[in-house]
This record gives sequence, structure tokens and C-alpha cells, in this order.
Amino acid sequence: MPEAPRPAAAQPAWQLNPLVELHWRVLGDSCVVLEAVSGETATADALEAATLACFETAPHTLDQLVAALASDLSVEPNPELQDKASGLVQQFLATGWLQELESGG
Repeated sequence: MPEAPRPAAAQPAWQLNPLVELHWRVLGDSCVVLEAVSGETATADALEAATLACFETAPHTLDQLVAALASDLSVEPNPELQDKASGLVQQFLATGWLQELESGG
């Protein structure tokens, strides 16, 4: 007898870390980001800035982030965009700019 399909595992969701204060200024094709609490600065390309802007509005799962970025870029969601978005999430988690939401269950 075939097994019943298992429900899909809930995707993690991330939000901007409330302990950081990000400010950015667009300069041509790039962006300068200031984390005001630590005083650290970084540069960001357009996709990195768009990703941060998505998290500024609300927490996102990877699928939600990819859909939002695809909409902003006027493209269909695709594996390349998903890989880039996943990498950016990992990068921003490593810098402390994002944090994973606690599971409600």
C-alpha cells in the first residue's frame, strides 16, 4: 500500500534583526549600507538592496522572498533567483542583519 503524502515542512521565515538599525543610500548601481548601532558600513548591489527592502516590509520565507524579488525585477521566479536569494539570506544571517523567526508550533 502506498504511503500517504506527508505535509510539506514549514519553511523558515526571517525578519530584520530588531537590534540593528540599517540605513542605506543608493549611489548609481550600488548602495552603501550603514548599520548605525555598530557603525559598520558595507556596500550592496541592487539585488542585495532589494532583498533588504523586502524584509523591511515584513518577514519572508524563501518562497515569499523569491516571489517578491521576481515581481520587483519583472521576471518569473526561477532556480537562479532562488539560489541567489538563498545565498543573500545566509549572508545577512551571518552579518546579524536578519534573524530567523521563532516557530509558533
